[in-house]
Amino acid sequence: MDTKVFYEVIVPLLEVEATALICISTPQDDMNFYSAMFDMHLPDGSPLFVTLEVSLVCDACKESDHPERCPHMTDEIP
Repeated sequence: MDTKVFYEVIVPLLEVEATALICISTPQDDMNFYSAMFDMHLPDGSPLFVTLEVSLVCDACKESDHPERCPHMTDEIP
């Protein structure tokens, strides 16, 4: 996503009360906006956003050499 779109469209919309932002993305590195937003916290330490992460890879397979081969979460596919 172009950073101009992020700062000129998305950020101002987040200042509106009761705004919902739905971000759908594949896992990325820490330079990805979504990844960084998931980790943002308020000064009191509480999360800035209510987040829901949906993954088709179980925790055990994430730690393996081949997480892409995980068969354990296929029941989550709609």
